[in-house]
Amino acid sequence: MLRAADTKDMIDATVHLEPEVGLLRPPTRELQVLTWSKQLRPVRFDDHRAVTMLSHAIHGLQCARNNLERPHLACGHIHSSLYTLCLATLYLHGLQPYGKEGQKELVVQWGLEHLQIDIERRARALWARHLWLTTMAGASDGTELHAVPDLVETTTQSLANARMLHPDWFG
Repeated sequence: MLRAADTKDMIDATVHLEPEVGLLRPPTRELQVLTWSKQLRPVRFDDHRAVTMLSHAIHGLQCARNNLERPHLACGHIHSSLYTLCLATLYLHGLQPYGKEGQKELVVQWGLEHLQIDIERRARALWARHLWLTTMAGASDGTELHAVPDLVETTTQSLANARMLHPDWFG
């Protein structure tokens, strides 16, 4: 039976902690556990890529806002923007998902939690993503389109919180 200290040593051995360089942040304990459990993997970090990902998230949000009267178009933009922001926030810690099934939802869930979005709003965003992903594969009755304004608000709040948590990312 493993003791807590043994588990901590195994996690520390799996996740190499580098000193803070540029925008790179050390992984949180939760991210270390997700890396140890093979949900996430360390990747080579590049400040330019982190800023580019942030720029894509901001652009997607703006496209969604500009197309609110065309919900089908806004829906794709806002889901892409939210996922890109959450993925970019994870990337700030030098990590990315392996690409296994269901990991996009893990990224969004972790990203929204890290960006301090309240649990009710996180649940609505994850439900909206689920609806969107399932209706993309089949016929849509338009149910997923009702969540667009709420997702725009969630993404806007997530960006504002990211600016507070990581001001140098926006500089």
